[in-house]
Amino acid sequence: LAPFVTYNLMRPTRLGVFKPDAGGLTDYWIESGLPFRGIDIEDRDNVVTALIMLHQLTHEIDNVATIAIRLSVNGDDEGIDVTERNGTVTVLRFGA
Repeated sequence: LAPFVTYNLMRPTRLGVFKPDAGGLTDYWIESGLPFRGIDIEDRDNVVTALIMLHQLTHEIDNVATIAIRLSVNGDDEGIDVTERNGTVTVLRFGA
């Protein structure tokens, strides 16, 4: 994860959350354009937590099940998907 973080340091981002619910899926975008500062993965009493750090915002994700790095040939849609055990997915995408 360290080389990926270093490569994307200070790139503009979009951060959104996709949450399953009875009607299907609810999505909301938290920010657009803040520079990426890093991601930290912590094990707190056998519960994995991810902290996505942007310029003026730290977004905490609890009960992490998986973390997937998204890469593309041309740099579009690159980012990170963090899936919680309840099916909620936080997506971080990088801009140009």
